[in-house]
Amino acid sequence: MRITNRPAVVTIGSVMVAGALVLTACGGGDDAASDATRSTVPAEASTAATDVDQADVNASDVMFAQGMIPHHSQAVELAALALVPEREASPDVRDLAQRVQAGQDPEIEQMTDWLTSWDQPIDVPAMDDMDMDGMVATAQIDALATLSGSEFDAEWSRLMIAHHEGAIAMAKTEVTDGLNRDAISLAQDIIAAQQAEIEELS
Repeated sequence: MRITNRPAVVTIGSVMVAGALVLTACGGGDDAASDATRSTVPAEASTAATDVDQADVNASDVMFAQGMIPHHSQAVELAALALVPEREASPDVRDLAQRVQAGQDPEIEQMTDWLTSWDQPIDVPAMDDMDMDGMVATAQIDALATLSGSEFDAEWSRLMIAHHEGAIAMAKTEVTDGLNRDAISLAQDIIAAQQAEIEELS
């Protein structure tokens, strides 16, 4: 039995070369990337997409879930920071932060369940989070946590826009290269929801 994998065909039990899958280049959170270019995932991450035994799953689906989980997790972290009373975020920012949490937490659980059912690892040590477009550096989060009021709102919005643009770029890669219908559907939902939130923040 063989698994159809766009652009390659992979036999069950063989290693699906995830290094061939490209994710969008990371801007490190410093610059919003409206038309992000792609960069290659570290070759060591190829071990993360092995032995998939589902006929409707390919390496792109696996890497999409493995990459989007930490990406969403950081968005939830940024949202939580906006809800700290000492940050004195505006009502609009707090409202969006609550919606980010409400929307992305269930998606993290969904993708975690997929990887478990596909017998794939959830955490991929070989994949540097900063290789994913839009991820915010720890120093930037620390600096954000020192701000309050309108200064916090402005920086939080800037970082969240870049972060959302990174998620959209990753989701577009899944729509193009993925095989699993549920994963592609989620990617399309991410594109629509986060593009709307970018417009709200702009």
